[in-house]
Amino acid sequence: MPDACGITPGVLRSPWLHPDNGGHTAAILSSFTSTCRRHEINPQLFLTQLLANLPDTRVSRIDEWLPDQWKKRQAQPVEAPPAQD
Repeated sequence: MPDACGITPGVLRSPWLHPDNGGHTAAILSSFTSTCRRHEINPQLFLTQLLANLPDTRVSRIDEWLPDQWKKRQAQPVEAPPAQD
């Protein structure tokens, strides 16, 4: 429930929103975008697919989500389903 100022308690305690962590967050995002640029992949597409699929990924298969491995999987041609006559 918001307090008298209209701010929900705990919101500013988030590590991503706290003003003292701005440099840390910027460093993480810079590292992520630099890695994507180095591997010539779209950071938004990679991050979107990563966040959507990571919860269902087994720990033993986590290396498939490294940028270089992900790019190789994206480059593989998708097989067309057999034609129905």
